[in-house]
Amino acid sequence: MLIQEKKFKDYLSQKYEPVDESEMPYLVDFRSIKAYADSKGVAIVSLSDEEKQQFMIPNPNYQKKRQDDQGDRSLIFFQETTASIVKP
Repeated sequence: MLIQEKKFKDYLSQKYEPVDESEMPYLVDFRSIKAYADSKGVAIVSLSDEEKQQFMIPNPNYQKKRQDDQGDRSLIFFQETTASIVKP
């Protein structure tokens, strides 16, 4: 029982940051998916992935973070600094 309590306390001590909407590629129309699940008489969890995908809306504000873009900038900086050091 002590191990479960420790895991629970560790879980509670974790800090989570809110997710920015612009980082989510898709949004879900929860009202529609709930109405659809209710009309079938099932819970949302029991719907198939194909049925759930019907209610996923592409996010127009989605801005994908590109890590390779940062890598390109650091490479350019590296080339500029080494070019000034090495004289042809």
